[in-house]
Amino acid sequence: MNRKPSTSNDSNTHQSPPPQPSNNYRSPLFAMGQVVATQGALALLDELAASGVTVSSLLSRHVCGDWGHMDAEDRAANIRAVADGSRILTSFEFQGGRLWIITEAMSDITEDGHAKRQPSRSSTCLLLPEEY
Repeated sequence: MNRKPSTSNDSNTHQSPPPQPSNNYRSPLFAMGQVVATQGALALLDELAASGVTVSSLLSRHVCGDWGHMDAEDRAANIRAVADGSRILTSFEFQGGRLWIITEAMSDITEDGHAKRQPSRSSTCLLLPEEY
C-alpha cells in the first residue's frame, strides 16, 4: 500500500462526511508499537510546543481514529486498515508545516522468520512529508 494523504483543500465540494471509527475518538483502536520520530518532525514539534501541541496529544488522536486532514478515501482506508492490519496514516496541518504519523502494517512473522502467535504492529513514525 503506497497511499499518501490528499493535499486538496477544496472546501467547496459537497461530499458526504467521511466515515469515522465507531469509538468517537475515545479509546485506542490499535497498538502503535515502538514510536520514533525523524529530525524534521522533532524540530516541528519543538516549534508547536509553544502553542500547547504535544506529541502525546497527537499520538492519542492518531491511535483513537482522529486522522487529521485526510480526504474521505484515506479515512476509509484507515478504517479498513484498523480491521485488516494494513498501514495507518494520519496527517496534521499546522501553521509551521504538515506532520504525518504512520503506523506500520501488522506483521505475523518474527525477526527470525517464525510465525507470531499474535500479529502486531511494530512501529509508528512521526515525520514530515518531505522525509517520506
